[in-house]
Amino acid sequence: MTLKKKDIINTLPRIIDLDEFGSYDEGFITAVSELSQVPFSIKRVFWTHGANKDTVRGNHAHKETEEVIIAIQGSIEIEVILEDMKRRVYLLDNPRQGLYLPPHVWRTLYFSKDAISITLASTDYNKDDYEKDMVNWLQRDFSDDKFYS
Repeated sequence: MTLKKKDIINTLPRIIDLDEFGSYDEGFITAVSELSQVPFSIKRVFWTHGANKDTVRGNHAHKETEEVIIAIQGSIEIEVILEDMKRRVYLLDNPRQGLYLPPHVWRTLYFSKDAISITLASTDYNKDDYEKDMVNWLQRDFSDDKFYS
């Protein structure tokens, strides 16, 4: 099976720069545009707040959902494990940047005190889309054509 170029581009996490307008006198507006900055149609938006310095979230992968996570206040360190078992760590501490996370990427989020994140998701909430058992996630079957679609 051959992957299309678009599919290859969207298989790796990456930092996305967001448009910012304004000044230090007036304040700033940061805008997000789907399909130009965000590589999917946005179906759901949610935010996480009330974090303390020991807040850890995530610890799951998605089967189908793509996400962009933005730290709009404070900082969030996001550890990802890719399908080739490579580990990467991203620091989100600038509200003008987001982290794109494709499906099948294990993620763990470490929040600073009072950090607030906003997440843009490609799907509506579905509890069956979450893989929360890392052992099961590690043993998934990559031979299935559905993995690549």
